[in-house]
Amino acid sequence: MKWFNQVLVWIYGLSALYFLYLAAMGIFVYVANKSMGHYESFLVPGRNLAFGLILGVIAFAGWKLMKNPDTYKIGAILTYFPFILGVLFVLWFALIFATNGGKWN
Repeated sequence: MKWFNQVLVWIYGLSALYFLYLAAMGIFVYVANKSMGHYESFLVPGRNLAFGLILGVIAFAGWKLMKNPDTYKIGAILTYFPFILGVLFVLWFALIFATNGGKWN
């Protein structure tokens, strides 16, 4: 596995841990507020839980697939896909921001 692949897997893994930590704290607050009769939305903890699980699966699957030489390309595609989506989003944002003169409306 190349060093950049390892860096991406580590970034995905640490991001997954961060989102799972946020989800655990949010679910704790949700349950505590529900038991006291207060309304609390499950949207934010649920979203953090979903992001954490998705990033964790991508990190683990990419790492497992890239360890085997036969499945290295599939693992690399799986690992690079979220990174490429992020780069394309930043480029799209820069293009939109540069072509409209900084106006949002």
